[in-house]
Amino acid sequence: MDKSGADGLRGRRRKGCTTDQNARITRGKGVKSGSCGHEGSAWRSPGYTGGQENGRQAGIAALELALLLPILLLLCTLAVEMGHVYWVQGSLQIIAREGAQGLSRAQAATFGAEMSAVEQQMRQDLKQAGVVGNSSVQIQWSCLDSSFALLGSGGWCAPGSTAFADSALMYVQTQVTLSVPAPGSWMPFYALLANGSSIVLTGEGDYPYGP
Repeated sequence: MDKSGADGLRGRRRKGCTTDQNARITRGKGVKSGSCGHEGSAWRSPGYTGGQENGRQAGIAALELALLLPILLLLCTLAVEMGHVYWVQGSLQIIAREGAQGLSRAQAATFGAEMSAVEQQMRQDLKQAGVVGNSSVQIQWSCLDSSFALLGSGGWCAPGSTAFADSALMYVQTQVTLSVPAPGSWMPFYALLANGSSIVLTGEGDYPYGP
């Protein structure tokens, strides 16, 4: 090797570099910026592909997001629907209990008329609560004696009845029933998971009779 070649080799060596690192510099593979105690150097291999690698990783991340996002949205939607079902169930239970309590103070002579008024108020409460906006809710009344046996064989335990309430009446009970779409029933494959596309929610309330 002539003198000019040796001087060029020494010129490319870096202070503080090891023999292997100087060998990589000599072969043109370069070292990272600021390495070997020489700040500001920016040696890069001619075949450096850091930008391509970053682009590949970004593409993989975008593909993973595209695959997982629909599943996450589906799970969130089902969670919201389940929460709505539990909320409706709780509302039916509260209104049924309040209806039974309201009827428990009805007079024996106007029992049927007051039952109609209480039922109308219950439907209004359901509508204001946003549970139902039509007559799809079913309200059923029961009149019970001290042993919780059914009374009302004479037709007096019915909305609008003009008959006197039985003196054996000890408890009034109401049952509110509503059919709502089952969570996930809008999915195309729902029929493979369950029978029917709706569920029936029921709220019950009973209260001692004592006007």
